Amino acid sequence: MNEATGTVIDSRRGLGICDPKSGTLANVDPAFAQMHGYAVEELVGKPVEVIIAPGQRSEHPARAARADDAGHLTFESVNVRKDGSQFPTRVNVVVVKDGSGEPLCRAAMVEDLSKAAPRVAAVVDPSAAQRIYRLTARETEVLHLVASGKTDKEIAGQLGRSAYTVHNHVRHILLKMGAKSRTDATVRALREGLV
Repeated sequence: MNEATGTVIDSRRGLGICDPKSGTLANVDPAFAQMHGYAVEELVGKPVEVIIAPGQRSEHPARAARADDAGHLTFESVNVRKDGSQFPTRVNVVVVKDGSGEPLCRAAMVEDLSKAAPRVAAVVDPSAAQRIYRLTARETEVLHLVASGKTDKEIAGQLGRSAYTVHNHVRHILLKMGAKSRTDATVRALREGLV
């Protein structure tokens, strides 16, 4: 697919940003929304529990507290789609904190562990990223793949480039965005609607 108009994303992995104060989804990427059977706008502002299977909801407060304390947490769970169907997930949560150590947001990379999870095409509009951060079309594509949880090696395989080239793209993305890490760049990109 043309890098200026779109890329294939793995809808088995999606990113959601949670507001720890309200317990709501502040933002989600298209793969996260599709994985759960929603449009992005349907999930933003909804309680996180809407995507957690009823049998797992009682564990959510303790998991959130552990993630906040440690700064990160990985666990397996069961999520629920809009139609009520459930599917196994692996969740990797990273907590972004302010200068005093208070959680600002929780970024959760959710991976659908079911075998039926599809790969889908998603449009990547490089124009917004180019205007805001002066990212090239390729850097925008790499940012989208970083936001979906891919490693440099996985991105290199998908794009047919070397891991060294992808590492340089990621380094340039972080510099242009003023981001401290891949997670920081992902959170900014989600908040600004770039991915």
